[in-house]
Amino acid sequence: MRVLAGVAVVACGIVVPCGTSADEVWLKGGGRLVGEVLERTATQLMLEVGPGHVSVPISRVERVVAGPSPLSVYRSRLSRLRRDDLAGWLDLAAWAEARELGRQSRDAYAHVLTLDPTNAAAHHALGHVLVGDSWMSLDESYRARGYVLFEGAWVLPEERSAILKERAESTVAEQARAEAEARAREAEARARAAEAEARRAELELAQASSGPDPYGGLGAVYGPYVGAFPGVVIGAPAGPNCPKPRSFVVVHRTRKSAVTKETSPRHRRDRN
Repeated sequence: MRVLAGVAVVACGIVVPCGTSADEVWLKGGGRLVGEVLERTATQLMLEVGPGHVSVPISRVERVVAGPSPLSVYRSRLSRLRRDDLAGWLDLAAWAEARELGRQSRDAYAHVLTLDPTNAAAHHALGHVLVGDSWMSLDESYRARGYVLFEGAWVLPEERSAILKERAESTVAEQARAEAEARAREAEARARAAEAEARRAELELAQASSGPDPYGGLGAVYGPYVGAFPGVVIGAPAGPNCPKPRSFVVVHRTRKSAVTKETSPRHRRDRN
């Protein structure tokens, strides 16, 4: 068995605390912790420092050097101090504060106030504020002066009202802007739809103005014969709503008169 930094360590990893000696724990890669080693196992090292306990993996520990620490000295002085020794508690509190033992310093100053509730040094060290004839915490002093806590900060009520009003106005302006953008998008969509409808109407008008087949759908069959027979006109009912004609009209024109005769493909076959 070997003793390291005030802790008895056995090979099996069982830890036995060995008093209150202080240690410096040097870490791999640089840095050190100063306090008291409370416990050490095969994987972890528990160290007590001023603010509290720190657990360090053994794999990060380079070495542990035993020696006096501010915390061990504080405890030694505390053990010899009488509970009613006002000057001694003030001196211990100031000594701990100078060595960055924050928790221990605050404890000592708080004990001073139990002995002397109006002690200015202790109140100032604990962050208290004198409002009138009373010492208060900082938060209490703000409330006493009419401040309100708003989003983590102390502000006057009128400041909070101004902030809320500005936010409300900004929200209204943002909503109005969003509505205006929405209306603009709707107007653009209507304009595109109207433009598309205008193009469609223009196309229909162009198709209508080109006129129907003058031969009522038979131009492809009988149109070539028109030029071959002067004075003969082939016609048929025409119009966009007229059905495809089943007959055509042959008009024989002479100098003195014109004879019109309705002829159908069947009639022509009978004549032949």
